[in-house]
Amino acid sequence: VSPDGIDVRKLIAGNYVLKITDRNGALNTQKLVIVR
Repeated sequence: VSPDGIDVRKLIAGNYVLKITDRNGALNTQKLVIVR
């Protein structure tokens, strides 16, 4: 399980773009690549 609370074991392989809002309200884009 990633720090963002996403169970990566349930996701299919591929590229994901996570949009995370931090405490200051700034939007951060984070790329996640899952390889099986």
